[in-house]
Amino acid sequence: MFFDNKIIVYYDNGQEQVSNILASVFSLYNCDFRVISPNNYKLFQMADLVTTFELINYKRNTIGNSKSEIQFFGSMNAFNKNFYKKIIHKKIDNK
Repeated sequence: MFFDNKIIVYYDNGQEQVSNILASVFSLYNCDFRVISPNNYKLFQMADLVTTFELINYKRNTIGNSKSEIQFFGSMNAFNKNFYKKIIHKKIDNK
């Protein structure tokens, strides 16, 4: 999230390796790290869900999905119909 040319990184410090990568990558920029708890922060959970669905949809349209994604959703058509379309209807375009 950009605010006054500052990058704000929200992360739950769930994995030490990911925390180290984020710190090293964003150390080059004007960043503010904010630790959040996904159990108590519903907006973070929703953003995580939407981001995950966007990634799965991107893979569906480009390189193809993993076996575990296909197994979990039943098929990528089922993912699109039962999950992705329901999320995308809530999308706000700033056009």
